[in-house]
This record gives sequence, structure tokens and C-alpha cells, in this order.
Amino acid sequence: MPTTSRHLRIFMFNLFNHINSPTIHTRPASYYTQFLHRQKSPSSPFRKWLADKLRTQQELERLQAKYIGTGHPDTTSWEWKTNIHRDTYSSIVGHPPQLAYMSLALNEPAAKVRAQLLRKMIQPAGPPPPREGDEPAILAAAAAQRAAGRGA
Repeated sequence: MPTTSRHLRIFMFNLFNHINSPTIHTRPASYYTQFLHRQKSPSSPFRKWLADKLRTQQELERLQAKYIGTGHPDTTSWEWKTNIHRDTYSSIVGHPPQLAYMSLALNEPAAKVRAQLLRKMIQPAGPPPPREGDEPAILAAAAAQRAAGRGA
């Protein structure tokens, strides 16, 4: 079996295994160009599909670079939740009819609801989870706080 067909089988296997994945799996556009160059027929359906996939991937990369909340392969669930909450809160604050509806539902003045939503935008999904390398620094900071509390 020629190597191009082996590469094609691996590519299709990887593509279909990543479609239903719960996290965002994207590949750089350069990943798809390698398969375009290996195809013999310039008008094959697979080559056209691959060109569309490459175009879509390039557009996605452009949008991810332009807009912060669109996510990328390394986006954590906490970052995604934070972006969604902030978008929702800013939309409610930015549209007076939505703000009026929410203030009516909460039986609070609109200014108070607006202030609450703006306050929630600081950390809407709670504090960020600790990263893998942060544990020693966090423990050292907590020990320093305890020591400062005893010395005072």
C-alpha cells in the first residue's frame, strides 16, 4: 500500500475521532496542506473537501487571533466559563431593556442590578484553578501570611 494512502487513513481516523470530542481540537492550517500536496488529481472530491477544511481552519485561526472569547485548543473549562459569563453579564448591562427586565424580576433597582452584574464580571466563575507549577508558590505565600499574622 502506498504511503499516501496510509497517511490518508491516519488523517481520516484522527479527524473523525476528534469530531465528537468534548474539548476543542483544532489543528494548524499547515497540518492540512501536507495532504493537499500528496493528492495526484487536482479535482478529486477529497482534495476539494480538504481545501474547504483548510480554508475553514485558516478562518478559525484568524477569528481566534482577533477575538478573545472564541477559544483555542488550550482553553480550559474555567476560561471558557469565564468568557461565557462575562459575555452574558456585559450583554445584560449593555442592553437597557434586558437590564430593566432583570431588575423587575429581582425586584431591585436597575442601578443596583447593574452594579451587581459589573461586580460579578471580575471573577464570574470563581477563582481560577491552581496550575500544575503553582502549588509550592501558593503554599509558601500561605505560610508567609500565617507567619505575618503571628508576628503582629
